[in-house]
Amino acid sequence: MIALRVSYLIGLLAGILLGSTVSASVVEVTSTEHFNELKPKGAVVAKFYATWCDPCKKLSPLYKDLAGKGEFSDIAFLAIDIDKHNNIATEHGVRGVPTTIFFAEGKEVDRIVGGQEDFVSEASKIITNKMKPSGKATKEAAKEPAKKKESAKKTTPAKKKTAPAKQKKVAPKKTASATCPK
Repeated sequence: MIALRVSYLIGLLAGILLGSTVSASVVEVTSTEHFNELKPKGAVVAKFYATWCDPCKKLSPLYKDLAGKGEFSDIAFLAIDIDKHNNIATEHGVRGVPTTIFFAEGKEVDRIVGGQEDFVSEASKIITNKMKPSGKATKEAAKEPAKKKESAKKTTPAKKKTAPAKQKKVAPKKTASATCPK
């Protein structure tokens, strides 16, 4: 928690000094170590972007709005430039930008690929339902995909072994197309 606050203050100070376009409520990832330090700490939303990407530019104010919501004040919102930190993007299977990945206790629980107009509402649903479920720890939300796979295995009915059906022998029919011209 202290590291997150220090990162927040460093990001705020860097933004003021360097004129950064990243909001004070969004922490710009500065290295792989920085990302690895922040990711396992509770709920984290990571936006992968590129400075040359138009959809990323359109998504940026929506992401800042989401990060600025008071109900999500306990969630770390990160911004990762794929050109500076391609190794992080590759490690998390980011194949296009913008991609927003939602983590609970260090495990991915969902992702949104693309700059959708309804980004804030979709991301809010993911955060509320998978990262901050009422009465459940965020660890439960992180285990959800594994539970789905297990239940799918259990519900698949086993195939019954049956004796092969007896086939009738049928003589081939002679047709004009079946013969070769000489």
